Amino acid sequence: MKDRQFKQVKCYINDELIFSIQCSYNKTGLSLRNLARHFKVDTQKGHWPHKWVTEETLHYIGPKPAYEFFTNQLSAGNNISKEQWEVDIPQLWDTWAMTQNYLRGDVKATWESILAVTNLA
Repeated sequence: MKDRQFKQVKCYINDELIFSIQCSYNKTGLSLRNLARHFKVDTQKGHWPHKWVTEETLHYIGPKPAYEFFTNQLSAGNNISKEQWEVDIPQLWDTWAMTQNYLRGDVKATWESILAVTNLA
Protein backbone atom coordinates (compact mmCIF):
# COMPACT_ATOMS: atom_id res chain seq x y z
CA MET A 1 0.00 0.00 0.00
CA LYS A 2 1.10 3.51 -0.73
CA ASP A 3 -0.83 6.64 0.24
CA ARG A 4 -3.57 4.28 1.55
CA GLN A 5 -3.96 2.78 -1.93
CA PHE A 6 -3.32 -0.81 -2.96
CA LYS A 7 -0.57 -1.00 -5.58
CA GLN A 8 0.66 -4.58 -5.83
CA VAL A 9 0.72 -7.89 -3.95
CA LYS A 10 3.35 -10.52 -4.66
CA CYS A 11 3.19 -14.12 -3.43
CA TYR A 12 6.44 -16.03 -2.94
CA ILE A 13 7.11 -19.62 -1.96
CA ASN A 14 10.72 -20.36 -0.99
CA ASP A 15 11.84 -17.06 -2.57
CA GLU A 16 10.19 -18.00 -5.90
CA LEU A 17 7.56 -15.56 -7.20
CA ILE A 18 4.35 -17.56 -7.66
CA PHE A 19 2.05 -14.72 -8.72
CA SER A 20 1.67 -10.98 -8.59
CA ILE A 21 -1.54 -8.93 -8.49
CA GLN A 22 -1.48 -5.28 -9.48
CA CYS A 23 -4.17 -2.64 -9.15
CA SER A 24 -5.86 -2.11 -12.53
CA TYR A 25 -6.45 1.56 -11.72
CA ASN A 26 -2.71 2.21 -11.58
CA LYS A 27 -2.26 0.65 -15.02
CA THR A 28 -5.38 1.86 -16.85
CA GLY A 29 -6.90 4.73 -14.92
CA LEU A 30 -10.05 2.61 -14.44
CA SER A 31 -11.03 0.35 -11.58
CA LEU A 32 -11.61 -3.30 -12.41
CA ARG A 33 -15.33 -2.74 -11.76
CA ASN A 34 -15.40 0.06 -14.35
CA LEU A 35 -13.27 -1.89 -16.84
CA ALA A 36 -15.60 -4.90 -16.64
CA ARG A 37 -18.68 -2.67 -16.98
CA HIS A 38 -17.20 -0.68 -19.85
CA PHE A 39 -16.33 -3.78 -21.89
CA LYS A 40 -19.50 -5.63 -20.80
CA VAL A 41 -17.56 -8.77 -19.94
CA ASP A 42 -19.34 -11.84 -18.56
CA THR A 43 -17.64 -11.73 -15.16
CA GLN A 44 -18.30 -8.56 -13.20
CA LYS A 45 -16.44 -7.37 -10.12
CA GLY A 46 -17.90 -8.78 -6.93
CA HIS A 47 -18.50 -7.03 -3.62
CA TRP A 48 -16.23 -7.58 -0.67
CA PRO A 49 -16.31 -6.58 3.03
CA HIS A 50 -12.91 -4.86 2.96
CA LYS A 51 -13.45 -3.28 6.37
CA TRP A 52 -14.23 -6.65 7.95
CA VAL A 53 -11.65 -9.12 6.64
CA THR A 54 -8.51 -9.23 8.75
CA GLU A 55 -5.99 -11.86 9.73
CA GLU A 56 -8.26 -12.68 12.67
CA THR A 57 -11.37 -13.21 10.50
CA LEU A 58 -9.66 -15.04 7.61
CA HIS A 59 -10.88 -18.45 8.83
CA TYR A 60 -14.24 -17.24 10.17
CA ILE A 61 -17.31 -19.33 9.35
CA GLY A 62 -20.65 -17.99 10.55
CA PRO A 63 -23.33 -15.41 9.78
CA LYS A 64 -22.41 -13.04 6.94
CA PRO A 65 -20.72 -9.75 7.90
CA ALA A 66 -23.02 -6.78 8.42
CA TYR A 67 -24.00 -4.66 5.43
CA GLU A 68 -21.90 -1.74 6.72
CA PHE A 69 -18.71 -3.75 6.12
CA PHE A 70 -19.52 -3.91 2.39
CA THR A 71 -19.80 -0.15 1.93
CA ASN A 72 -16.97 1.99 0.67
CA GLN A 73 -17.19 5.64 1.62
CA LEU A 74 -14.20 6.54 -0.60
CA SER A 75 -15.86 5.09 -3.68
CA ALA A 76 -19.62 5.17 -3.11
CA GLY A 77 -20.33 4.15 -6.71
CA ASN A 78 -18.89 0.72 -5.91
CA ASN A 79 -21.24 0.08 -3.00
CA ILE A 80 -23.60 -2.85 -2.96
CA SER A 81 -27.24 -1.97 -2.33
CA LYS A 82 -28.88 -3.27 0.83
CA GLU A 83 -31.21 -5.39 -1.35
CA GLN A 84 -28.27 -6.83 -3.31
CA TRP A 85 -26.48 -7.63 -0.04
CA GLU A 86 -29.57 -9.45 1.27
CA VAL A 87 -29.95 -11.54 -1.91
CA ASP A 88 -26.40 -12.00 -3.28
CA ILE A 89 -24.30 -12.45 -0.13
CA PRO A 90 -24.78 -15.92 1.39
CA GLN A 91 -26.25 -16.11 4.89
CA LEU A 92 -23.51 -18.56 5.96
CA TRP A 93 -20.17 -16.83 5.40
CA ASP A 94 -16.90 -18.74 5.05
CA THR A 95 -14.20 -16.09 4.71
CA TRP A 96 -11.52 -18.40 3.30
CA ALA A 97 -13.83 -19.90 0.65
CA MET A 98 -15.32 -16.49 -0.19
CA THR A 99 -11.82 -15.02 -0.52
CA GLN A 100 -10.91 -17.66 -3.08
CA ASN A 101 -14.15 -17.06 -5.03
CA TYR A 102 -13.69 -13.29 -4.94
CA LEU A 103 -10.10 -13.48 -6.19
CA ARG A 104 -11.07 -16.00 -8.90
CA GLY A 105 -13.74 -13.57 -10.06
CA ASP A 106 -11.23 -10.70 -10.14
CA VAL A 107 -8.83 -12.76 -12.24
CA LYS A 108 -11.62 -13.78 -14.64
CA ALA A 109 -12.92 -10.21 -14.95
CA THR A 110 -9.38 -8.98 -15.57
CA TRP A 111 -8.71 -11.64 -18.21
CA GLU A 112 -12.02 -11.02 -19.97
CA SER A 113 -11.29 -7.27 -19.98
CA ILE A 114 -7.84 -7.86 -21.46
CA LEU A 115 -9.38 -10.02 -24.18
CA ALA A 116 -11.97 -7.33 -24.88
CA VAL A 117 -9.24 -4.71 -25.26
CA THR A 118 -7.16 -6.91 -27.57
CA ASN A 119 -10.24 -7.57 -29.74
CA LEU A 120 -10.50 -3.80 -30.32
CA ALA A 121 -7.11 -3.71 -32.04
